[in-house]
Amino acid sequence: MRTNKIKVQTRYGEVFIDPTYKEELDAQYDAMKKYALKEARREGWAEGWAEGWAEGLAEGRVEAIAINLKKSGIANDIIAKCTGLSIDKIATL
Repeated sequence: MRTNKIKVQTRYGEVFIDPTYKEELDAQYDAMKKYALKEARREGWAEGWAEGWAEGLAEGRVEAIAINLKKSGIANDIIAKCTGLSIDKIATL
């Protein structure tokens, strides 16, 4: 008898399951979803942090080069062309 069973639609067709089993499956699904979300956030944070750190390091190197060029007496417009920094940024270094 299917009267006490729950009908669940899957991509393979309809399945009839015991209600207590459905509750267990739902709990497992929720736990897996929560874990997957936690892992995705952790990985995203790690990748974002690494990218941000690398960009900051590269910017620091470019600024250090600009400072050395400025100390050598190179004009700000030439430094801007070589480093990609704005003339205003170079003036503040």
